[in-house]
Amino acid sequence: MQVFRDPEQYVETVKRVWSADSRVDNTRAPYRCLLSQKTVGFVTCLRLKTTPTVYHIAGSSAGATSFVFLDPGSPPVIRNGVTITDRDLFVWRSQIDTYSRADYAYGCCAVSIPNAHFDRFFDEPPAVWRIRPAERALDRLRRVFWQSTRPEPFLFAVIECIETAYNSMQSSDRNRTRYVFRFQNFLDESGHWAQPLGKICNTMGIHERTLRRACEQCLGIGPHEYMTNRRLTMVRHALAGSPLTAKVADVAADYGFFDHSRFSKMYRQHYGEAPSDTLRSKDSVSA
Repeated sequence: MQVFRDPEQYVETVKRVWSADSRVDNTRAPYRCLLSQKTVGFVTCLRLKTTPTVYHIAGSSAGATSFVFLDPGSPPVIRNGVTITDRDLFVWRSQIDTYSRADYAYGCCAVSIPNAHFDRFFDEPPAVWRIRPAERALDRLRRVFWQSTRPEPFLFAVIECIETAYNSMQSSDRNRTRYVFRFQNFLDESGHWAQPLGKICNTMGIHERTLRRACEQCLGIGPHEYMTNRRLTMVRHALAGSPLTAKVADVAADYGFFDHSRFSKMYRQHYGEAPSDTLRSKDSVSA
């Protein structure tokens, strides 16, 4: 098991294991994630326990279908604007954008099965679903996850979950995830974190109201709050990588925070420590 306190290190590890373009925007207390993975034949498994996050995955591993289920008793997670409980199974296929956010710490398991093994059982394989299987079927998948040393039980367990599902929801509105994905990429590539939202929307060719609705549905926060949270994350990483002689105000200004008093208050609310503490404690955001 690996322990991460730096979201970027977690992202790089998931990319290697899962072949997914992922990101984590931590919006609350210091990030902490426990991650373990195993391979059982053609099946890849991940086990995750994490602090509250805004979390994005752009597609599962290439050419595969992934199945995610929460720990029993875990609080709900919102994926693509849909509430996923501990009695649900979230299913998505490669190259389909999916956003996850959680208001509380949670634990989950994920199983990835190549489409070549999975699709032959269906006339029309599932795309992005929230399904609620029969309780016995989901419990069997949980047992298989922890106990099986062969890939076939994983395959048959997820098929039983799909076949016994009595409450399913197809994610039909994929535009909202595309809008948020474009918004995030635009900010990362342009560095226009402090620009007025209206100007950003005009440049992107997206109506401001549309972007607000997409961010609220997928991320649970508006675009202004997202931009502020993301900038705080970037400052935190910059402080952790700066020499002790660096000035916090200068680093903050590089990311558009010019009111030092207001910035320090926001930073402390998000991370539970002063920015100067991050500068002095080099291991505060690293594994």
